[in-house]
Amino acid sequence: MGFLAILALACLVTSGGAPSAGGPQPSRLPKWSPKLWDIAISPEGEPGDRLIVTGRVFGESDSLPARGIRVFAYQADWRGLYTRPGEDSLRARLSGTLWTSDRGEYRLRTTMPGTYGAPPQLHFEISSDRLERRMVWVNVFREAADSANHADERRRGGWNGPSRNGGDAVVTRGARGQLELRWDLHWQRGFPISSPGGGSVR
Repeated sequence: MGFLAILALACLVTSGGAPSAGGPQPSRLPKWSPKLWDIAISPEGEPGDRLIVTGRVFGESDSLPARGIRVFAYQADWRGLYTRPGEDSLRARLSGTLWTSDRGEYRLRTTMPGTYGAPPQLHFEISSDRLERRMVWVNVFREAADSANHADERRRGGWNGPSRNGGDAVVTRGARGQLELRWDLHWQRGFPISSPGGGSVR
């Protein structure tokens, strides 16, 4: 239950009190390479509909995409589980790190996440040599009606308007049958992850 509480907080917090996360510090980041902007975090044979996520990443300037930005992405599997029994509970099984292309783009090849009580989500931690690590997220829906129902539930719960740290998106079906999602990532809109080595699922 503690694990679920951490993830729920990650989706709702807009300032202060954000969960912390571990991982390499900026000085330890590998040299940027244009080959790292396109990664798969869901292995071949993983159950669930294939999902391709593309977009741009914006750093200090929220108007221009930035090259060489580090993005750590993670999610639950089709059952809504981030880890399997007996696995490291502080690292999501479906996860990986990319660096944006020279045009500030990224591509993530994975499977459609399942729900664990909250809407299906993708989580992104953004950082670079100069940028502190911040987290943003997106709720991923199959149908526009599901996204609208979620927005209604938020309003009834007292959450008016979109969250600064994330939002809702509806997938489309590609020519080859795969699900597709276009989602830009904005470092300025993320909440800081202030204590490397601590608490959120990696």
